[in-house]
Amino acid sequence: MLARVRRNGGTAEEFIGRSGPGVQARVPVVTSEGANKVQDVRFVGLDGPGWLLRGTITGTGAVPGSTDAWSCGMRLVGR
Repeated sequence: MLARVRRNGGTAEEFIGRSGPGVQARVPVVTSEGANKVQDVRFVGLDGPGWLLRGTITGTGAVPGSTDAWSCGMRLVGR
């Protein structure tokens, strides 16, 4: 994932947050108006025996240093 983001012109760093390990990235995007911009994205995931859950967070919850409770405090009940 890190290599793909970087290969496409973005930046990506691994981090350990409240929801466990993840990737903090800035990816280049083209808006509907045709403008080139950079979007903050956070990739998080959880796994267990025989299953994997991966999430992609954008918006204020993806900004580096964000403390949005819903994006930083994700957890599965019973874990």
